[in-house]
Amino acid sequence: IQRDRPSRQPDALPSLHAYQAAALSAKVLGLNGPRTVIDAACASSLVALAQAILAIEAGRIDSAVVGGATYNNIDNLILFSHSQACTATDSRPFDDHASGLVSSEGYVAIVIMTQDTAVKHDLPILGVVRGVGMASDGKGRSLWAPRMEGQVLALQRAYSNSAPLDIDYLEAHATSTQLGDATELETLRRLAQDSSSPLKVQQLLLGSVKSNIGHTLEAAGLIGLVKVLVSMQRRQVPPSLRFEIPNRNYDWATAPVRVVTR
Repeated sequence: IQRDRPSRQPDALPSLHAYQAAALSAKVLGLNGPRTVIDAACASSLVALAQAILAIEAGRIDSAVVGGATYNNIDNLILFSHSQACTATDSRPFDDHASGLVSSEGYVAIVIMTQDTAVKHDLPILGVVRGVGMASDGKGRSLWAPRMEGQVLALQRAYSNSAPLDIDYLEAHATSTQLGDATELETLRRLAQDSSSPLKVQQLLLGSVKSNIGHTLEAAGLIGLVKVLVSMQRRQVPPSLRFEIPNRNYDWATAPVRVVTR
């Protein structure tokens, strides 16, 4: 498997740099600021967004192009197949028959800057980022077994400076794996039941773009963000497909969420 893959030769540079992805984009667009490649697995594009926001807030840059890209190379397919994370059928986030992810391809980019800068240059403002939260699961069981503590901490950090939130919709990661989806659902229940939490909802609308286009891996987070922006423009939330029988390992009767089906 490894024989034909890019590799480091003795006393030589790697045959391919990940850095070249950002450098090439900057060259084509004629940009002269810093360029960075972020590798944080399926969180890559959202971690890149967080880093760009921090740089703008610190005054190091005035705007940024934030992107994500993935393609179905053989290494990814072998990894997911060996770990039994792939479904033999289709992507069904939150459904009782969810059996794994559909590995997909995706390319996405957005431009961010301060709201004052966008207004000054009369640019269209599709959305405003009020907060970003990041956390690590720390020492967990495995890559495929996310811990609720890390997810709760990330959400608390994102909303730490906010008044109680009046949220209409939440775009979830929801890879269509039984354990991953259940962990996200319990995370939202814990937040909703926490008296100090800014998340004040009775029944939050919930969905995942992975039901529509599969799991785009490194690009997935930013593609979910773009889905929300398009939904806001059209004032219409697209359904999460193939949600027919709710996951029976979760108490939906008392759940603070409801999956969008139409």
